[in-house]
Amino acid sequence: MSDYLPQEVWIDIFTRLPVKTLLRIRSVCKFFDCIITSSSFISNHITGTKHTHIPLVRFLTGKKRIERKEHYLLLPSDMDNMQELDFPFKSKSFKHFQIVGSCDGLFCLSDCKDYGLSLGHSAYGIILWNPSIKKYLSLPKPRVTLRTHGDFNFVLGFGFDIKTDDYKVVRIAFLKGKNIPPEVELYTVKSKSWRNFNAASPPYMIWGSSHAFVDGSVHWVGYSTQKEKENSIRSVIVSFDMSNEVFREVNLPHDLETWGSELSMAVVGKKLAVVQYYSWRRQIFSVWVMEEYSMVGSWKEMNTVDMMGRYMKFVGFTNNGDILVEIDSGKLVLYDPNDSMYAHVGVRGAKDSFHMETYMESLVLLNGESATLQSEAITCEGEAWNIRDLPNDAGTYNDTPEKTGFFGSNGTYQTENEKFFLTWYSNKLLDHGDQILRNPTKLSWDAKSSLLLSGIARRLREGPGSTSKSNICELA
Repeated sequence: MSDYLPQEVWIDIFTRLPVKTLLRIRSVCKFFDCIITSSSFISNHITGTKHTHIPLVRFLTGKKRIERKEHYLLLPSDMDNMQELDFPFKSKSFKHFQIVGSCDGLFCLSDCKDYGLSLGHSAYGIILWNPSIKKYLSLPKPRVTLRTHGDFNFVLGFGFDIKTDDYKVVRIAFLKGKNIPPEVELYTVKSKSWRNFNAASPPYMIWGSSHAFVDGSVHWVGYSTQKEKENSIRSVIVSFDMSNEVFREVNLPHDLETWGSELSMAVVGKKLAVVQYYSWRRQIFSVWVMEEYSMVGSWKEMNTVDMMGRYMKFVGFTNNGDILVEIDSGKLVLYDPNDSMYAHVGVRGAKDSFHMETYMESLVLLNGESATLQSEAITCEGEAWNIRDLPNDAGTYNDTPEKTGFFGSNGTYQTENEKFFLTWYSNKLLDHGDQILRNPTKLSWDAKSSLLLSGIARRLREGPGSTSKSNICELA
């Protein structure tokens, strides 16, 4: 049958077919199988299906560990006929996998603990998973581990290198100690291995685990202490170019540069975006969009969402511009920015487990010899790559700062990580105090509460260089 038409005609026909049909056609004859599994055809098929992106939402159900289940749900434009993908993996380290990112139908998943500040992780593995063809690739152990380099924390990024036609995972490990540059490692699917290039280490600390892959680069929220004013911290966007393999700084809007706001990365259409929460209680957030990539003056405040005192978390944008929001610690709603109305989607999950990526059918990993069938997947096996506990050198209740390893002389800090933590915690305490003082009539005041608040306020006003003798609880 394949002799009746030229090969280029078959290729043109096949590029218009869905993945499920192509997988069946492979078994018709070797000629068809060679076409469909070739790298050139897989790339052409991706190009032909770029317009079929569908929002995918991940969430977790089950309170007990044995009952926990990750759900990956496809959300069509009309929110009817939602389809759930089969997810065969089981996290060993935490409630659910961390989604590093998605690209061309390929998802990068990390099985690691995340305490929210990227100050401690327990990592068991990284997976590249294509749900369309039900195959995955388990990445080898990186060079930087707890056994080789001691205590550290890390962030990940995932994207596509258009020059080499390859998918890459970048891993930035921040080692414990002052003035030690981070270790940077890069994994490529074609090489099936990690390599390091520390000469390109970024001069920033990267904040949290949110990320966005836009215009060939992966982006994180970071901070920089290299500023004219001493002890000041400036928020920045740190980008990594997957093709040129270089780090760059992308400036935030001036209103967001002052460190202290809770920021996370996002993608709106194909544009880079930042979500800004106005308080630790997450009741209001704004979405800023960079209309023209790398042009600082093109930042625009697109939407402000106010749930009138209800806890909420930005999840993502649908194809028609509506915003998916988690409210009331586990309910998924659809917010219409045009009329400020929201509607329940009918999905409930564990608090902060909602995460959105874009899904598309693809044949990526189909011709990969090391890729494994999804039916064989249960969990990421192997020893932990990195285990880090919370700080254990902050002293006890009656210790003065000078007797601890965490604090320095006169209440100062020992390392940049500790400076970062103290600055963050001080800002959170001030924010919390402002929230309390705005609603004094709702509180039941007593002498103990008044003394505690006054003690905290006194320490914060005195600053880290104060010589007054305070115990560790007062510092916290």
